[in-house]
Amino acid sequence: MTKLLVFTLVSLAWATQAAMALTVTEAEVVNKVRAVALQEVRFEGQAKVVLADAQGISLYTFDNDTEGKSNCGGGCLTVWPPLNISADEVVVGPFGKIMGNNGKPQLTLKGLPLYYFQRDQKPGDVFGHYPSWQLIFVNK
Repeated sequence: MTKLLVFTLVSLAWATQAAMALTVTEAEVVNKVRAVALQEVRFEGQAKVVLADAQGISLYTFDNDTEGKSNCGGGCLTVWPPLNISADEVVVGPFGKIMGNNGKPQLTLKGLPLYYFQRDQKPGDVFGHYPSWQLIFVNK
């Protein structure tokens, strides 16, 4: 009974988490900023397309951030480095930029700061998608 209850609670947490994932359309993000691209990945056994940097490394949002403000600082930035861009980089909505907690301009999507996960080392890696951290799924 205890195992079933724990499994149910964990499943519920993951379902709630999945509901909070940011999803955008391809038209919203393609050719809007040089720093991002689309990347095909395997996620939960299915082929998906996620937002990545120009080299194909997956990007994430943080549930504790608010529009236009990063709440990842200190040691968090070691595990979750921000997607920094140059101060003069031209961005087009839904992208934007804020001053990140590392003192450098950070790219945002729909106001939410974008991050890498330190264990994602090559295109297609999606190791950072778990509670509080979300991949950005891209639909056609």
